[in-house]
Amino acid sequence: KRVIHMQDRSTKHSVVTLHRRNSTATNMKFSMYLLSLDQMQIMYGEKEARSQRIEAHQDLKQRGELVRWEDLPLDAHIIFVSHEWVGWSHPDPHGIQLKTFLKVMQRLRSGEIDRVEMNVFHTLLYKHNRVTTHKEWKEILSNNTFVWFDWASMPQPSASPDLPKAKRDEMGVDLGNAVKSIPAYVERSNFIVIVAPGCLHADRRDPKTKHRTKTCFRTYRNRGWCVLEIFASYLSRDKTHPALLITSKSGTPEWISPMEAQKLAVGTCDFTCCQRNHTFEDRIVPCDRGITRSI
Repeated sequence: KRVIHMQDRSTKHSVVTLHRRNSTATNMKFSMYLLSLDQMQIMYGEKEARSQRIEAHQDLKQRGELVRWEDLPLDAHIIFVSHEWVGWSHPDPHGIQLKTFLKVMQRLRSGEIDRVEMNVFHTLLYKHNRVTTHKEWKEILSNNTFVWFDWASMPQPSASPDLPKAKRDEMGVDLGNAVKSIPAYVERSNFIVIVAPGCLHADRRDPKTKHRTKTCFRTYRNRGWCVLEIFASYLSRDKTHPALLITSKSGTPEWISPMEAQKLAVGTCDFTCCQRNHTFEDRIVPCDRGITRSI
């Protein structure tokens, strides 16, 4: 574990506080990069936001706006954002999920939402509850809160088509290693936040109506990578809270029981690669189902 050494002035004895493990149950193959929540609010949450949607990892890294896990303050809180991609070329092309997440974080921090409880049905079914008050949220969402968001935290070669092929291939290898590190990223986080507001997928069409498919928490629970992240949270040794579910800007979020993971199975879920017939532009890609099995 990472350790904080402090001196107790009254007794002059050294006090040691255990904080967070350096080790993870699964290997971390690529560094964990995070964004400050305060910085995210400035960049994307204000009326004069720099961008309406989150920017790619390599652009943020080049501007020095990402922080590695190793460089965080020892008292940092880490939030892992789990969400269903609602576009093929960008995970949140209209910024709906990003804006929803930031707005709810703002409402929790300000006290507009003064209490977050576990889903009522889960409390009745699993016989446990979790209540978080505004006082606790003020501590969780302090100035030392950092966020892991896939598009910003992992290399995205598809977002830089003008780069030389060798550089994009190198980024592709790094992306593969980062994807295999997702369970370790979850374990290093305090808890995951499931962001699942109602959206229309930018590219996916309903095979019957040909209309853009709708996404929500129900469809989130049927996406392979999303379910993998739920299981990673369920098995995480150091999480401080269960998963937090956000479905709208104006509603009250709720805690989701870890036991919900036992209703799901990664192998029976949907994967974008299969829905696109494993053809991405001019490339044939392997199936993600096999990759998740190895993870």
